[in-house]
Amino acid sequence: PPYVPGAKDAASYGGKFHISFCTSCSFKNQAMQTKTMLETLVPGTVVVLSNYPPPFHKRMLSKIVPAIQFGGIGVALAGEQIFPMLGYAAPPAWYNTFRQNKFGAVASCWLIGNFLQNALLGTGAFEVYYDGDLVFSKLQTKRFPTDDELRDSIGKLLVRKTGTVY
Repeated sequence: PPYVPGAKDAASYGGKFHISFCTSCSFKNQAMQTKTMLETLVPGTVVVLSNYPPPFHKRMLSKIVPAIQFGGIGVALAGEQIFPMLGYAAPPAWYNTFRQNKFGAVASCWLIGNFLQNALLGTGAFEVYYDGDLVFSKLQTKRFPTDDELRDSIGKLLVRKTGTVY
């Protein structure tokens, strides 16, 4: 049967959509809306959502950031005890600035650490695949897809895969 967007009694086309998106970028709401639209548009398909992972080196760096972050907080709060245990007779000169404003030092470590982690883990991705074929890529276009764009791309893909006329 021909593919009819939004038809109530449309035949099942099977297949599987995969929406891979940046979870740390708060794209889940957009992914859920797209999932609902795809399930309505192409009956009988499965729509899977997953996180688009950042590159390996960024994931590893994001694991190191909390250690540095909490190390900085520890130095800000307990530097007088930490430096003698590390073999320093007196704390380094820069520590006096830290000590004079402990709240600012702790807040800065916390905010900068969180910013770095988000920057390392955020990919900005919102990729839509149908049976392994790329339907839309936010990484390539630098924007989210419109419903009309997805309908058109999916229609063309179904014509190519199933031979049905769009």
